[in-house]
Amino acid sequence: MKILIADDHNIMRNLLKRIVKENYPFAAIEEANNGEKLLQKALEQSDWDIIISDISMPFLTGIEAAAELEKTTTAIPIILISAHALKQHKMFACLPKNIAGFIEKDELLNELPAAMELLIAKRNGTLTNKELYLSIAH
Repeated sequence: MKILIADDHNIMRNLLKRIVKENYPFAAIEEANNGEKLLQKALEQSDWDIIISDISMPFLTGIEAAAELEKTTTAIPIILISAHALKQHKMFACLPKNIAGFIEKDELLNELPAAMELLIAKRNGTLTNKELYLSIAH
């Protein structure tokens, strides 16, 4: 499994790496500290299984990077994270289709492993896009 983690805060990237490694010890993890580097790394290699990205980053937001990736043939599922409450937000309907869902940073320890399991199930064909989105974005 190959995971790209993007957040402009080193502490948050380290936490995300720890969560991923605890649940997927053999996962290959790379990092980006801003949206431009996220986009660059995602386009350089198309074999990412999951991208975990902060919404608010320098140069490109996580949403902007997802929109740029959606324009390519790269169909990498993206989990967006934020320190702000997202589940009540009205913007969901107009987001890029490669965004699989949202997790608030307060809920990462509980929700990120489950969201990754859902994405793996989707990749293996045992879950539909709608089921996936509703499960992660709840």
